[in-house]
Amino acid sequence: MPMALIRRLSLLLSLLAAAGALDAQSEEERKIKDRQDALSTALKASKTPADLMTVAEGFLALADEAVAQNQYELALKLLDQAQKVATTAKDTTFAARVAARGVDVKSLQKEHAKAKAAFKSLTDNPDDPEANLLVGRFLCFHKHEWELGIRNLAKGSDKALKPVAEMDLATSSEGKNQLEAGHAWWTLGERKGPDQAILRSRAVYWYEKAWPSLDKVERLTIRQRVQEAQRRSAKETRTEGAAGWQGADPKMLHLSEMYAHTGQRSFFLQRLPEAKTELVLSQTVQIVPGESYVVKFRVLTEGEVTGVLRLLPDKFAEFPKDRPFWTLLTYEFVAPPAATTLPAQFILYSSGNDHSGRVWVDDVQVLKAGTTRNLLSNSSFEDK
Repeated sequence: MPMALIRRLSLLLSLLAAAGALDAQSEEERKIKDRQDALSTALKASKTPADLMTVAEGFLALADEAVAQNQYELALKLLDQAQKVATTAKDTTFAARVAARGVDVKSLQKEHAKAKAAFKSLTDNPDDPEANLLVGRFLCFHKHEWELGIRNLAKGSDKALKPVAEMDLATSSEGKNQLEAGHAWWTLGERKGPDQAILRSRAVYWYEKAWPSLDKVERLTIRQRVQEAQRRSAKETRTEGAAGWQGADPKMLHLSEMYAHTGQRSFFLQRLPEAKTELVLSQTVQIVPGESYVVKFRVLTEGEVTGVLRLLPDKFAEFPKDRPFWTLLTYEFVAPPAATTLPAQFILYSSGNDHSGRVWVDDVQVLKAGTTRNLLSNSSFEDK
């Protein structure tokens, strides 16, 4: 059975359960509650702020799983536990992040309530236009599960949205078709209203798919649109310094409020002509010799840049050149036998006399393999 169909059936069963059509508690919810109990037990044994934050991150991860299963009350309880533990650990940044997630979950809970009747209606009449529109909007616009909801939008009653969704479904892997799909969503997103951001985000999805096949002229237009869709402020506002991070040249330490993958800020990097070092940003990470680690971060680049994030000389992730989309980079490494600390370093290499390339980075993670606790502080650059 196709995975998309399995997920659709799972979601439908969850909605029916919430509506009272199923009395038995879902197996997924029981598993989440069992892990909630395990985290509560671990919390009692937590002695250090690091231990507490491991538990807090566990509660947050479980809350996201509960949301995926449409168990919103359970998700809110888990978020409340995560926030209380983070507050005890005095991690105000994480506590604020959890609070923001709680606002999102409450909004999603309201939209879920609106969609329940529509899901039930589709079991009796799969072609009901109004029900399809409600279900499609819930899945695509609110849960961002486009692979599940796009067919509902294509069968829905919105005369402007329907043909664009149909084009989306018919789009192939060819760059030209992907570009046309992006244009269609962008045009639809030009109408003002609360849906503009989500419509533009779908356009950006297809623009990113088409990007490798675009010529220079096409890229100029698409870059402007992508920047407009991703920009959080109309004007670049920069603040020097980033809590928890060090730089060899203070002039190159800038927080940006124009772009951010999450939160309100990212870190901005640009090599200055007078710069005497290639090292821009660094933070020391505590590690265990011989253990495996995973490095993840998001990066957005403009122009020709040559740079990396590295913890070991032979282990690093190189920035993609001229890519105006938030791109996830990841790699793994094994800590050297005698090492107990390593520097997480962002480095920009010299490109001759061309210093026009710019880089924004966000959501940097160094994780011990198999765990969720980030070993970096201020990893999303929210603290100045």
